[in-house]
Amino acid sequence: MQVVNILKFRGALKDFEIIPFINLPQAEVARIYKDSLLFLSFGYPEGFGLPPAEAMACGCVAIGFHGGGGREFLRPEFSYPIEQGDIVGFARTVEEVIKAYELNPAAILDKGRRAADFIRDHYSPEKEEAEVISAWQAIILDFEQSR
Repeated sequence: MQVVNILKFRGALKDFEIIPFINLPQAEVARIYKDSLLFLSFGYPEGFGLPPAEAMACGCVAIGFHGGGGREFLRPEFSYPIEQGDIVGFARTVEEVIKAYELNPAAILDKGRRAADFIRDHYSPEKEEAEVISAWQAIILDFEQSR
């Protein structure tokens, strides 16, 4: 709320709508992501951080806390990772991205496309399947060698 209130107070959100999506069906969340330019990640220290990755897969430019695990995909080339607790830096970054979008929308939209490409390339169902099979093969091999 601090970040949003700072942005509202400074008038940075005059042309934007903040849409919280708590307890919405998955299809509605996906629609919101696809219709949105930005995703503000207010996550806390955790593993992977699925919401920003899902938003990025839909073409949103993610700004916010990486939560530790999000460092893997919240990369400065196509997103704006913020260190946990940096409320002022978070608000400042959102303002800068909005200004950059007003000056050159194509550059920010391109970041969203690159974010979507990255997520799809690095977290595809095919890669997940290969990694699961590889993990089980290693477990089985280790088990067989220990007998």
